[in-house]
Amino acid sequence: MSRRSLYRAFPDKLTLLRAVSSERARVFLDEVESSTAGIAGLSAQIEEVVRLTNRFVHDDPLTAAMNRA
Repeated sequence: MSRRSLYRAFPDKLTLLRAVSSERARVFLDEVESSTAGIAGLSAQIEEVVRLTNRFVHDDPLTAAMNRA
């Protein structure tokens, strides 16, 4: 995508960050749903969500970059 096309779709940095954040949240929630579906017990599900959150925040390059922005 060219810079010009990017600026047509996202007129400013905040709009771009909101779109990326929204997509990353959807990806994260989809992963939480699929990862916890087969886990019995609330405490085990919470542990899985914490593990996924930690991985998502620290290991995902896009999320890490957004946290620095």
